[in-house]
Amino acid sequence: MDILKIIVQYIQNDRLEGALMINGEWGIGKSTYWREKIKPEIEKLQNPKTTKKYKCIYVSLNGIQKTDEIHNQIAIAKLPWIKNKASKITYSLGSAFLGIFLRLKSVEERIGSQSADAFQKMSLEDFLNFENCILCFDDLERLGGQLSIGEVLGYINTHFIETNKVKTMIIANENELKDEKNESSSGGRYDYLKIKEKTINRTLLFTESQVSLYELINQYKELSDFHSYISQHYDYLSKVISGSGHKNLRTIIFSLDIIHQIFNHRNRLAEEPSLSKSIILFSILISIEFKLGHINSTQLCFGPKLAALSEEINVLQARSEIITQKQQSIKSAEETEYAINFFNKYNISQRPEYVAFTSIFNFVLTGEITFDDLDREIELFYKNEEANKVLNGSQTKMSLLRRLNWANDFKDENDLCIAFNEMIRLITEGDLQYFYYPFAAETILNLYQKGLISEELPKFHAIFISGIKKSIIKYSEEKSEMIELHQERSGSSQIPEVDQLIKEEFDRVLSLEINKKVDKFFQVIEQTDDTKTEIKYDFIPLEFIKPDLFFDRIRHFNCMQWRRVEDYFSGILRSEYLISQNRDIKELNIELANLIEGLKNIETDKVKKYTLATVVNQIKHLISKLE
Repeated sequence: MDILKIIVQYIQNDRLEGALMINGEWGIGKSTYWREKIKPEIEKLQNPKTTKKYKCIYVSLNGIQKTDEIHNQIAIAKLPWIKNKASKITYSLGSAFLGIFLRLKSVEERIGSQSADAFQKMSLEDFLNFENCILCFDDLERLGGQLSIGEVLGYINTHFIETNKVKTMIIANENELKDEKNESSSGGRYDYLKIKEKTINRTLLFTESQVSLYELINQYKELSDFHSYISQHYDYLSKVISGSGHKNLRTIIFSLDIIHQIFNHRNRLAEEPSLSKSIILFSILISIEFKLGHINSTQLCFGPKLAALSEEINVLQARSEIITQKQQSIKSAEETEYAINFFNKYNISQRPEYVAFTSIFNFVLTGEITFDDLDREIELFYKNEEANKVLNGSQTKMSLLRRLNWANDFKDENDLCIAFNEMIRLITEGDLQYFYYPFAAETILNLYQKGLISEELPKFHAIFISGIKKSIIKYSEEKSEMIELHQERSGSSQIPEVDQLIKEEFDRVLSLEINKKVDKFFQVIEQTDDTKTEIKYDFIPLEFIKPDLFFDRIRHFNCMQWRRVEDYFSGILRSEYLISQNRDIKELNIELANLIEGLKNIETDKVKKYTLATVVNQIKHLISKLE
């Protein structure tokens, strides 16, 4: 549909009465299309009756409370000598304020007292000379207060369309209007479809195809370096956006602004194609999630979980049944559940370039970015990229395993054999992370069942056992979040010795990491000077150590250190999420409170006794919230 052509024909045909409605979903660029395409084209046209060019008057109906506010907006638009920032504020405040505004001395000095006085005396009829005007009313579905759609359409029809034959456009999302009935201020009822039949000549369906990605990118033309950069990635941007199924242009513009600020920090991004793709993909997907309201600034804990999962996602998604089978066992972790849904929704398994950047996640949610954190994540990106290259750098270990498990994109048997032999080499030399060995075993079983290889799994038992021992040594420093996730999902390799080795290594690494986190927690709590570290809540020690051990670490604290303990529990009480995380350890909190209360009862120092009492009260308050 050529919307612009239809609009031009409508304006030039005097016999066509009624308004044109431009109908489309929210955020797909209707208002932008009016402003950037339709308005400039209309204002090139000449009114054959007056030989003057048309002038477009735009009125936003967003939040208006009374129909006379339409009068105010038209007044501002028709009198350019008061069209400034101050006047734009006044017409949103209603006609009464507009009158006060025009009586102010500063306004009279700007436009002249005579003009201001004349404006106050103007009636609606004074504005009904619209021979050379085209009206555009936007946001019909966003009316404020008790004002009904029927009243507004009736007002527009009576005062402009029927009486003065003014060519009129109405921009709306009709999905929010269809079959809607609103009570008018007089107590009657308006049927939207009936009033539409009387007011609207034709409805034009606006789709996202009307405003191209190319046009959005061209908004950055003045930023020549960034415009050149983003234009180089046009095809990839288009692929990501279309693949997301998201059509809201405001969200796309939001994500481009995120990418622009990252580009400003790292100018050489233009020479880093693989990193660019990962940043573009993650920035767009998280922007969509944020704008849809699926995540917000209270859920920053979701970012690290996305980052932890990103290294393994190709393998996990290749076995989608793992997600189904294991989801129940990890459902208590809200952020993990979100991450799994995120990966399923955006089909991350088929996006080998996907990498999660916690710093960008936080940037989207809060508007602030720590570039030092981003730089560290980029450094890790390149380390992982180099470590995971196989087959002369043509693909990563994860994409290799995924291809073999699906076995549906090989050119021929020789191509399959090359990939299979590379996987066997990784297994034998321990170059595959040990927690992927069960998946490698399943891949062999899968290929055998499909008749693509002739050897059964038992033939490979020896190389699995020797290889995993090498892998455990090579990857013993693996991040604890990764270990926790793999422990939940690694499944069975069908080789008992291998499964036992993996379990032992999981237990060893997690034990070391838990001890490190416990020590770090108490080091932070002990600090009382001006440079003390902020208490973080990404680790709850009572989940991992018994209350008596917790108590032993704090029983000799001085008053200032006990206040830090109080601060810790106060912080938990400020967050519903953190309170919920303590629900399963309610009895442990009760035991800890009893131990501290016992210390309070024998304490002789009055100040310390009082401080201990406040700590106990905070813990008891938390316990009451858990009931």
